[in-house]
Amino acid sequence: AYHWTIMVLVVANWAGGRWGMRQVFFGREGGEPVTNLGPAYVHIALGVTILVLMLLRLRARLRRPVETAPGTKHPLLARLGRLNHW
Repeated sequence: AYHWTIMVLVVANWAGGRWGMRQVFFGREGGEPVTNLGPAYVHIALGVTILVLMLLRLRARLRRPVETAPGTKHPLLARLGRLNHW
């Protein structure tokens, strides 16, 4: 569940950064006072949420490593499985 939640949040953050942050960025670059900082706050909140979820996922992975399938007989596949699921 962590993987897909993080993916959805990354896409939302990218979309919000691409369209919502554009007005904040160009307003600041033009020297105009920016009164609508809502997109910036949402972008930051999503970024922090992504970071926290990634750290929780890493902690879960380190506590419970994934093992290769017990019926894997080919040594190369077993090794690739261990490397891929680290």
